[in-house]
Amino acid sequence: MKRLGKLIGIGVCMTYFYTGQGEKALKLFEASEKQFARYRNRKQIGGGMEAAYILAAIQRGQLGEARALLEHAKSTWTQPRMQQSFQRLEDVLKQAERTAGAVP
Repeated sequence: MKRLGKLIGIGVCMTYFYTGQGEKALKLFEASEKQFARYRNRKQIGGGMEAAYILAAIQRGQLGEARALLEHAKSTWTQPRMQQSFQRLEDVLKQAERTAGAVP
């Protein structure tokens, strides 16, 4: 049951990130990060957890860190469903890089 609570928590966090509520998402992420970390390397749910870490890095403006996390995630969780999620994260990261002036 505890695992279900963490999955719900990560789902709410991701929803905040993807609906433009970055500050709220980051607060929830930081409050839950210790619990999320325990699931980060799990085969079944680790990719979703890693996505939250990537989005948190983007929200913090740590775009190099986000890029490194994304590249690692893409090579670690190779399931088609996760690759689709990572492609969406790639798009979010590219937009953040353009906004920050890191990519012309």
